[in-house]
Amino acid sequence: MDYYSAMGTGYDRLHREEQERKLSKVMQYLTVEDGDFLLDVGCGSGFIFENFDQCDIKIGVDPAPGLVCLMQHGEPLVGKGERLPFRDHLFDVVVSFSAIHHCLDIDSALDEILRVGKQRFALTVFKRGIATRLDTKLMD
Repeated sequence: MDYYSAMGTGYDRLHREEQERKLSKVMQYLTVEDGDFLLDVGCGSGFIFENFDQCDIKIGVDPAPGLVCLMQHGEPLVGKGERLPFRDHLFDVVVSFSAIHHCLDIDSALDEILRVGKQRFALTVFKRGIATRLDTKLMD
C-alpha cells in the first residue's frame, strides 16, 4: 500500500469524483439513521464521512497510513480488511467503496465485514468475480 500512502492528497484529486458518484447511487438504497455506527473498510482519506453527519460513530480503516492521516471526519485506523479489530456486530452500517479488490484475501475480508456489521452493507467492486463471491456470502 506504499503507492497509496505516497499519493497523499493526490488521492482525492484522482478518485473523489468517481467515489462520490458511487456514493450517490448507494445512498438511493442504503438506509442510514441517526445514531448509527458506521465503518468504512478501505476508507482512503475518509472524505465520504462528510455525507454521514447523522452517525454517532464513524470509523475508517485503511492500510495506507499516508491516506488515513488525511481524515478530517471520523476516526482513522490503520489496518486491513482481513483483520478488523472490532467485536462482532458492532456496526449498524459497513461500507467499502472500490477497495475490497485490494485485499490479499478477499474472502477473509468479506467474512470480517459480515462479522462486524449488523445488517446494512454497501460494497462497490471493480471485478465481476468479486461481486459473485460477495453475492454468495450475503445469501448464506
